[in-house]
Amino acid sequence: MLGLPDYNEASLCWRETRIVYLHGELVLEERERELREKGVALEEIARRLCRLRTDLRSWTRTLMSDRREAAKLETGDPNPTFDELLTKWENKKVTGDKRYERIIKGAKASRASVNELLKIPPTDLPPLPRVLPSSPTDAAPCPTGAACCLPNVAP
Repeated sequence: MLGLPDYNEASLCWRETRIVYLHGELVLEERERELREKGVALEEIARRLCRLRTDLRSWTRTLMSDRREAAKLETGDPNPTFDELLTKWENKKVTGDKRYERIIKGAKASRASVNELLKIPPTDLPPLPRVLPSSPTDAAPCPTGAACCLPNVAP
């Protein structure tokens, strides 16, 4: 996924999952830059980044060792489709290319409150966690032994 390590399902705690997600956002920024340099139409850039973000969110949720929380995220914070995002901005009276710019910006934006809670500075990301085997139980402690698994926090 986006050139990130091939992590095993249910192998990362909340904090590790968030770190992987934030590294994925950096890749999305790079993809946007590449697409703009190639002259790809703005709508197409927005569509591609929306799809990549959806894929990133879904994939990182599979990495969470706390499977119950991952399931809650899937049902309580589903991934919006491109058309849903387009409608959202149109309902807010955003028109033309500004709609696509908002979708692109949103594709690369994560919740600052979650980063703060997990003490992850997005401007100085920790390195990616190592690849570990999947956790054998639900809500398993952090596989690294760190006290980083916090409930009710969306990666």
